[in-house]
Amino acid sequence: MKKLFLAILFGAVSLCGAAEYRIEANAMNQSDDSEWKDHCAGTLGHMLYAAKKGSLTGTYQIPEAGSYAVWVYTQTNNEGWRKVQVKINGMSFGKFGDEKVKDFVKPRLHWKKAMLPLKVDANAVIKVEVIGNASSRIDCIVLSSNPEFNPSTMDVAAVVDATEELESAE
Repeated sequence: MKKLFLAILFGAVSLCGAAEYRIEANAMNQSDDSEWKDHCAGTLGHMLYAAKKGSLTGTYQIPEAGSYAVWVYTQTNNEGWRKVQVKINGMSFGKFGDEKVKDFVKPRLHWKKAMLPLKVDANAVIKVEVIGNASSRIDCIVLSSNPEFNPSTMDVAAVVDATEELESAE
């Protein structure tokens, strides 16, 4: 069984005390039956393409208690079937990817916010799982406690990647 990484995510903290945490898909562990490949450049890492159905997992610690919006950065071809399901601690936060997008240009990278927030206690350990069908794509997941956070208009690269912190902590 692959080693599960445990990392403290350091978030970019705004003046109002809100925090954002970014989890890059290309830094997550692939299940043995998966075949995820680099597809194109993403936020800082690489968009992953599922050559066949499979999953990605990672375990992370969230330092601050709160309610976090879950944002997922994926690619759409406006056809409706290439999707990834995002689960945190076993609870589904929805399917993301090949949604119908207004003013569509094929293919298009886009952000989508989950309908439900993630609620955690201080120093909560979360297990993130991404389940993709063949041809689905995912770049990253951002958790934000800022109700005004909109990754389409903000610098997502300023949100520190968990794996960078893990490597420097070891």
